[in-house]
Amino acid sequence: MNLELAGKHCLVSGASRGIGRAIAIALAREGGHVAAVARGEEELTKLVGELPGSGHTAIVADVATAEGARMAIDRCAAIDVVIANVGKSFAREASAMDDADLQKSLDLNLWTSMRIAQLAVPRMTSGGSITMISSIWECANVAKPYGVPVIADGGIRYSGDIVKALAVGASSVMIGNLFAGTDESPGELIL
Repeated sequence: MNLELAGKHCLVSGASRGIGRAIAIALAREGGHVAAVARGEEELTKLVGELPGSGHTAIVADVATAEGARMAIDRCAAIDVVIANVGKSFAREASAMDDADLQKSLDLNLWTSMRIAQLAVPRMTSGGSITMISSIWECANVAKPYGVPVIADGGIRYSGDIVKALAVGASSVMIGNLFAGTDESPGELIL
C-alpha cells in the first residue's frame, strides 16, 4: 500500500506500545520519518531502533501536560502528520463511570489530543493531517460490548482519514465535507 508518506514528518504520541507503536511502525514502513513520543525512554529507544528506514527520533514527554505537549512539538522541525494517540479508560463499562471518571476521561482523552493538534498546526507543512485516534478508539471499546456502532464524525478531509477511523474501530464515517461541491451532494449548486 502506498500512503504517499515517503519523507513526511510524522509525530505519533503514545508510541511506545499498543496502537501507537503499531502506527509508528506502519508509518515508518511507508517511508515516514517518525517522531515517537511517550513517557518511557527505554521503550521508545527500543522502538526507534526497530523502525525501518531512517530519520526517526524518540521524544520522551508526557503529552498529558501542557509543558510535555509543547516540548514534544518543539522538538519537531517539521510536522506533516500528527497521530494524537492519547487515551486511557477509567472504567470497564460506560455505565460504571461516575462524574469524576467522566471528567478524567475527557481531560486525558479529548483535551490532551486537542492540545497536541493546536500546538502542531503552526508547524504543519502544506496542509498535513491530524487524526484523533484515541477518541474513536475509546468510543469503540465502550460501544463494542453493547453492539453499538460508532460513527466517526468531524475532521474527515482526505480519503486516508476514512481508513484511519475505520482501522481503530469506527463502524462508519461522516464525510460531508469530502463530498461538498460534488454532483452527488444534496443542496443547491452555487457557482
